[in-house]
Amino acid sequence: MITSRHQKWADRLFGVYLNRLFRRHFYTIRLLDPVPDLNNEKPVLVLPNHSTWWDGFFFYYLNKYRLHRRIYLMMLESQLRRNRFFRFLGAYSVHTGSYTGVRKSLEYTLSLLNRRQDPAAVCVFPQGELQPWHVRPVTFRRGLAFILKNIHTEIELCFLGIRVEYRGEQRPDVYLQMSHAATMIPGASFSLSGLQSGFNEFLDTLEKRITRGDTGTVIFRGKKSVDDRYSGKRNRGE
Repeated sequence: MITSRHQKWADRLFGVYLNRLFRRHFYTIRLLDPVPDLNNEKPVLVLPNHSTWWDGFFFYYLNKYRLHRRIYLMMLESQLRRNRFFRFLGAYSVHTGSYTGVRKSLEYTLSLLNRRQDPAAVCVFPQGELQPWHVRPVTFRRGLAFILKNIHTEIELCFLGIRVEYRGEQRPDVYLQMSHAATMIPGASFSLSGLQSGFNEFLDTLEKRITRGDTGTVIFRGKKSVDDRYSGKRNRGE
């Protein structure tokens, strides 16, 4: 497998690049709720839905904006081999076509979560693959159960909902919603099906909030749209 190799120069360079990329492709990025208070002495496992190619970038930006942790993100090995630069930002690989490959990646994930110094934020897509937003129920891969059964230190677990939505502009809005943190204790029993059920309810809540017009807090604003130029919406603060 390919392990991560954090480099400060890569983080600075990618921050500038991502800002330009977001400005070109998105109208706004909105956070519907404040990020929950997390214990800085505990690692955090973040479980997002995975319905767009951008999802890892959204997590990276959210960490920059709110979490301020050293982050790690599990990524398909075929993709990371084509984009090795991402390992300098915290990406590491999983080879889903091999039992041994999956096991190595899960054990590496555990080594990150069990580290007591400089507690990390580790992002794992529990679906294990890209799926359209509307697919329900979202089902979790068994690797998540392996991780939670083998932690050696208390961690915090959070869901992250990501929805990209076109709402009257030429570029889409991105909606992010993060759940309250649940403390996972080594050796404690848990229900993977219960976590999965809670995750689906969480995503349904996100969809309902967007449908009823919740706008949250703009944490990133892209370039002006054609409608902005003609209507002067930005000048009115909309």
